[in-house]
Formats: sequence, structure tokens, C-alpha cells
Amino acid sequence: MEVVDTVYQLSDTTFVVNTVKLISENTNNSILNAQNIIALCISVRYNRKTLRLTKEQNILSNKPLLTSFYEKDLINNTFSIKVQNNGLGPALIQDISFNWKTLKNITFFKLIKSEDIKKEVGILTFNYKSRDIKDIWVSDKSEFNIFSGKIIKPILNRPKRLFNILGEVEINVNYQDIYGNSYVLKEILDPTKIKIVEESV
Repeated sequence: MEVVDTVYQLSDTTFVVNTVKLISENTNNSILNAQNIIALCISVRYNRKTLRLTKEQNILSNKPLLTSFYEKDLINNTFSIKVQNNGLGPALIQDISFNWKTLKNITFFKLIKSEDIKKEVGILTFNYKSRDIKDIWVSDKSEFNIFSGKIIKPILNRPKRLFNILGEVEINVNYQDIYGNSYVLKEILDPTKIKIVEESV
């Protein structure tokens, strides 16, 4: 509070009292304004944190999780390479490539028709189905068939050798969730994950 010199006139004294009261009210208003600003800052910070946590929770609640495997039918000499979404949300597959020994980042069709495979297995004739893999949505708890083939003229144990080689192939899948977050699946087509069909259905 500001100290004002006392004057002799009554009217001036009234002026002094009013001045002191005005200064006091201004001080109280300043304190209230400061409290309001602090409360607003706390509220904004809390809301930002809440929004961040909500966004993180939404991402986790819709996160896809891709795994790969291949099926083979030893009776009919057929096989297929698949990707399965075991996550909680859909996955947008952007591209898929394969590696095996010196072969890097190629499609499965190019891999299986390569000279490297022919040297290991021999010449095999296929009927096959393959899809253009780009911007493909795979919903949760569903599968996507990358390649399926049937060996037309199986010779001796060549199909078996081919199936064994497939268990050494590395698959690379780049995909996103519905929020645009990127993920990478990179794993070997592990023989322990193969779904083997011993008998025709």
C-alpha cells in the first residue's frame, strides 16, 4: 500500500483515503489476475498431457502386428507365402521384399525363378498366383496371401529341397497403422512356423 502525506483540508483527506482504497483494490485485482493466469497455465499443461496420453492409448489400441509364414502341401506339392495380422488394428502394407543369400530386396516371384534357386533345386514348373503388393490394407486377425504356387512336374525330391530353402528366406514388410506410424517386419520364414498339410483336404 502506498503511503500518502496527510493534508489539512477535509476534502483532501477524503481524497487521500480514496486513493489508498483504490491502490488496495488494484493490488487485489493484480493478485487475482496472477492466480487466474497460473490456473490457466496449469489447465493448458494438464490438457496437453491428457491429449498426449489419449493419443498414445489410441495408437496402442489400434496397433497392427504382422507375422509371416508359409503353408505347404506335401501331397499335392503346393505352397503359399502369407502375412498375418495378429494386432489390434489394420495394417497398411507398403511393400514386401525377400532376401536369400546373395539375392536382396526382390519380389518372391523373382526369387523363386532365379538362377540361384535353380542351381540348388533344379528346374521346376509352376502354376502360381501373385498379387501386386502396394498399399494393401490387412485388417486385424486376417491373412494376406503374397504368393501361392503348385509344382506341375515334381521330379524326385526337388519339391522337398525347394520347401527347405523357403525356410531360409528372409521377408521384409514395411507397413503403417491408421495414424501413419511406420513399422517393419523382418524375419526368416522359420520352418517351425510352417503350416504343413500332410493329407489333401
